[in-house]
Amino acid sequence: MVNPKRSNVSLPNSKEMIKRANKWLDRSFAIKFSKLTIEDQKLLDSVKSIRNFLAHRSESSLDGMNKQLGNIETTLPANAGLGKGTANEIRSAGKYLRTKTSSGKRRVEIYLERLRQISDKLRP
Repeated sequence: MVNPKRSNVSLPNSKEMIKRANKWLDRSFAIKFSKLTIEDQKLLDSVKSIRNFLAHRSESSLDGMNKQLGNIETTLPANAGLGKGTANEIRSAGKYLRTKTSSGKRRVEIYLERLRQISDKLRP
């Protein structure tokens, strides 16, 4: 998205994305964003944090990624296997994404499946 000055519009997190969707979009489209579950929101926030780390490689982006990956799993199964646990710090996004979960799937496969599910929810 771009603003009237043709600059990128930054969305810091999924909560802000939903807030702005409700403000900027027609109700028929905005409601789709409002129906994203907390698990969907956590997944989107973790994807952004991984992207930021890969793009910037800064300590700040590494800390942000580790914070999101420590918070992605809930008691519901949607994001099962994507958490990093509390004792570990992820230093390699590639290794994290390649790791197989207890389901036998690599994390990257779970991310792709979940992103497809979320995009299906947002499709007109």
